[in-house]
Amino acid sequence: MPLTLKRWLAVVFLMLFGGYHLACFVQYRDFSKGWRPSSFVGTNLFWFARWKMFTGLSTYHTVPEFQGRSHEHGMEWETLPMDEWYPARWESGYRWERPPVYKLARLQDAFLNLACERSGAQEVRMILHRWKATLGQREQPKRKYTKKQIRTFVCGDEIRRPKGVRL
Repeated sequence: MPLTLKRWLAVVFLMLFGGYHLACFVQYRDFSKGWRPSSFVGTNLFWFARWKMFTGLSTYHTVPEFQGRSHEHGMEWETLPMDEWYPARWESGYRWERPPVYKLARLQDAFLNLACERSGAQEVRMILHRWKATLGQREQPKRKYTKKQIRTFVCGDEIRRPKGVRL
């Protein structure tokens, strides 16, 4: 059976396809910390292997915490009960737990301003707690725990309000 051009192209395509998926596998494994295919290419062309259509699987737990301080409490930072003041929606959870909030200052300002209004503090801040998650396990011990201060907001500062049509 001679190798025709169609069959030859099909074999080349399957080899490239298999090589791409092997590179994707290696890119996102823990054993390949020093050697990643994206370091040779210069950019991460392997993001498609991590794309999830419906699930929000994450390899990290991320929990924001709001703290405030005022003269009444000796200017000590105290945790604010934002979850009690602004309950979660059953279909989507707390709004401040979404990843864009950690990255966009204007979204952080809106939530920090809400914390100021409710707590009566002079200053509030947002702290992000993160730790490594193991998918498929019920118990999630705090491995590779990090604590990062995202933003500090002085109450009374002017914030940019969203512009739009109220429905």
